Amino acid sequence: MYPLAITVASPAAPGMKFQSEEKWLQAGYDPVLRPILTAADDGEWDAALEALVQSARKVAQRVLARFLHEQSVSIADVDDVLSGVTLRLVRTMRGIRGAGDQKAGDQKAIERFDGYVAGLTFHTVYDYLRRRYPEGTRLKNKLRYLLTHDKRFVVWRGPAGLLTGRREWEGRAPSDRILTRADATPAMLDRSDPAGAIDAIFGAIGEPLHFEAFVRLVAKLWDVVDMHTEEPSGAIFDPRPDPLARLESRRYLERLWCEIAALPPRQRAALLLNLRDGDGNNATALFIFTGMATVEQIADAIGVSAERLGVLWNELPLDDATIAGELGATRQQVINLRSAARERLGRRMNR
Repeated sequence: MYPLAITVASPAAPGMKFQSEEKWLQAGYDPVLRPILTAADDGEWDAALEALVQSARKVAQRVLARFLHEQSVSIADVDDVLSGVTLRLVRTMRGIRGAGDQKAGDQKAIERFDGYVAGLTFHTVYDYLRRRYPEGTRLKNKLRYLLTHDKRFVVWRGPAGLLTGRREWEGRAPSDRILTRADATPAMLDRSDPAGAIDAIFGAIGEPLHFEAFVRLVAKLWDVVDMHTEEPSGAIFDPRPDPLARLESRRYLERLWCEIAALPPRQRAALLLNLRDGDGNNATALFIFTGMATVEQIADAIGVSAERLGVLWNELPLDDATIAGELGATRQQVINLRSAARERLGRRMNR
């Protein structure tokens, strides 16, 4: 659907190859990479890489469909993001080829190619948006720092994502109150005293807010408007999120996945088949994209085969009636199972 904006080139010099299937299978690589890892010459490697890139594009486009739906990126952004994903993928493949048999065990194996590409696409999109909206990114980082370093405020993880507010509010449900610039007091608009402005905003709202909603509110009150900045042609994006966000997300997801795995089987299935983020999208995918779990582990947790999960994947999150059909249960039973799972997770995660 979208043309690639770059040409895939051969490595500058012939690299070593994994000369036996046993070596790279022991290293844990996805079998889909077999043609790359066992290519006999540059021509064979180029052909294998081109096929791999086309396969990666399909995965990347499925991930990008979410961002297009949310209007986080536009059609005009797609080629830039795909180019960034492809460039990093090619560089990774060159590095693997150059390692050869002797270092097969030293390389971090790509155990699930689809999951690797999906994660790469997510990080590339987020980095692209950070580059495109630098003022918004700086504001978000500044607010995150203040909220986590001022003892009056707190940021915590709720069922639908990060929440923030005054420390004594931790654990309370978020507000849906709308505050406009016309409602703002001088203290709320005082960018020279950001901590005081934050305290004044919380005082006006009187309840916690979703962190993203809070950032948007402050941007509106402080007139933070990003200018569009063009990406350098052929830029290779750094896929790493900022360290604090990465640490928060990884710690939380590691713990959450362990707790989900400990749920009774039918509770796990009812939860994972319906798990959604704050925007209603498939949140189960996050465990794969962040490396917390493989497709097989997700399938095992749900109680289906990997093939069946592949059929269901694009439909996630499922509605209760569809889940009931999968589990051989009633719709009310599915609701009860999921409620029990959330109650247990809430207790254990809060602990």
